[in-house]
Amino acid sequence: MSRATEFLNLYNKLDEKMRDILKAGRNVSHAHLLEKLSAKDEVFREFQSKLQAFRALRNSLVHMPHEGEGHEAIAEPYESVLNEYRMIVEYLLNPPTALESISTQDVVSVGWDT
Repeated sequence: MSRATEFLNLYNKLDEKMRDILKAGRNVSHAHLLEKLSAKDEVFREFQSKLQAFRALRNSLVHMPHEGEGHEAIAEPYESVLNEYRMIVEYLLNPPTALESISTQDVVSVGWDT
């Protein structure tokens, strides 16, 4: 699978998740979904700027078809860009539970003499 195809698959998964959360139809833009969720959810707010940049990249990939052809990707995202998007989408689709968040931290104990 090309990096562009994987990028678009990640975008579509995130888009579907946001529509489910907001109970939004297909007539609502991805940008509007991001704005709405960022106003409600701190995690989305934290990633909003990057997600808007990824949205713009997605639009560049699919909205500039070659003359006489369908919507074939015109570029491939860098592997580093894809890795970052992969990480963010995974985090948003499967956020860590409270137990996972606190159980990964080391517990330190000290005595009076320490």
